[in-house]
Amino acid sequence: MPDEFDAPRKVYKLKPREDFVRDNAPGPSAAGTNQPIDVFQMRAEQRAIEQQAGVDEVDLTPPPNRRRREFITLLVLNNAFFGGATYFGLGNPLIMACGVAGMTIGSFGAYWLIYHIMGRY
Repeated sequence: MPDEFDAPRKVYKLKPREDFVRDNAPGPSAAGTNQPIDVFQMRAEQRAIEQQAGVDEVDLTPPPNRRRREFITLLVLNNAFFGGATYFGLGNPLIMACGVAGMTIGSFGAYWLIYHIMGRY
């Protein structure tokens, strides 16, 4: 029974539009030329222009490693903060323990953040 109530399936095809209106008339150079476009010749001309301008050379030096720089920056700032708390709180064992724990957790956290959580950039 459900087959009787199904509508016929629509078929979609790509076909050119016959009512296409051209807004801009073709230029004088396109009216008389029916020769094929030579892509290799066009690319050779572009390459000659690039070579004259000096932008054809590729720089193969590796970019600076920003991940390592940012990891070391985080490590230095974290250890300076908690190391200072550890050094100046030597009289209090709780502050000393918290400082050492902060340096340890901060160091591992910076490593995990930079090299495992963040993607390459």
